[in-house]
Amino acid sequence: MLELRFSDMINLANVFNFTRDYAWLLIIVFLVVEIVAVAFTNKKRYKTIVPPESHVDELSEQMRTHALTFAGMAFTVMALLVAIGDNPGEFVNVLQVLAVVIVLMFFTYEVSEVTGTTRVWFMLQEKALGYGFLALFIAVVVLYHDAIPGVSGWLLVLGFVVVAGIRFFTVKRQFSMLRRRKQKAERDEQTDEQPETCNETELEENTS
Repeated sequence: MLELRFSDMINLANVFNFTRDYAWLLIIVFLVVEIVAVAFTNKKRYKTIVPPESHVDELSEQMRTHALTFAGMAFTVMALLVAIGDNPGEFVNVLQVLAVVIVLMFFTYEVSEVTGTTRVWFMLQEKALGYGFLALFIAVVVLYHDAIPGVSGWLLVLGFVVVAGIRFFTVKRQFSMLRRRKQKAERDEQTDEQPETCNETELEENTS
């Protein structure tokens, strides 16, 4: 009896169903984990004020435009699924993911008003837009899996593997950039402190 239950737990079909049913939750979890990891890696940087020469306002405005485009696409797909489908309930998994897309896109749009203050807001806008786009991709994969009978569940898992791989290399690159910036800042601080030490030594020699 225990062997049967254990085999049911590790059944790949259950993995596919869990991935499909909780795709929206997995996206949110990955997003939150990435934000926390990036923010705590370099707390000082994301608390600082955005300098005027960083062109953050221009980049934020571009992301705001992209957010409206993705939100419009998500709204269109949701409307089509509700209007065309005889039973909209069969697309509930897709609709949940599309709802996450819309929320992330509206956040990206609204947060652009404060991205010019501190760096953390720009980082949040960037993450929301990135995950909104990836969630839109996942929505297409889930729709393809649910709408076409006989489609292998591996397609759904492969979609998540692709998304996870993209985010992994993106975060890894971002961590590398943050590490280099932190090392450069430490070197600059040491360089700034050296002249002061020399001046103090010369002053003591002259006094003596």
